[in-house]
Amino acid sequence: MKRASHAARVLFAATCITLATAASAQNLPLHKDTREAAMLRGSVVFNRYCVTCHGPFGEGNGRAARLHNPPPANLRTSDKNDAYIELIVRKGGEAIGRSPAMPPWQDELTDEQVHDLVAFVRAINVNSLCGKGGQVPPGSVPLPACGDPRK
Repeated sequence: MKRASHAARVLFAATCITLATAASAQNLPLHKDTREAAMLRGSVVFNRYCVTCHGPFGEGNGRAARLHNPPPANLRTSDKNDAYIELIVRKGGEAIGRSPAMPPWQDELTDEQVHDLVAFVRAINVNSLCGKGGQVPPGSVPLPACGDPRK
């Protein structure tokens, strides 16, 4: 349990450092309306509300995952689009024919928090990072999860 908590903190810190470094490299502040700022805020929401079930990396292996059948979704490999992610976050699993263990968050999260959370989930998703089929989109930085030969 301590290891997962530590991993979540490391992921959050790495996200913050990456976003801050990108902004400072251009001598620009991280503006509220940027995608990077939304992803950063979304990581805070994720770590507060989602990590217990979905795990520190969104792989569906959080501390409470073993209590649920079916288990929480692996958000890193999900093929769901942004509208679907937003809907299940707002309405919960049962409302859309999925697991009743996924609670509705519409009364807890603001619209901005939901949009930020969707931006974060999209940022950790390997289909978004690597393109369909795990291929690195042209001009992107290859990641080990994308089949980078340097791994």
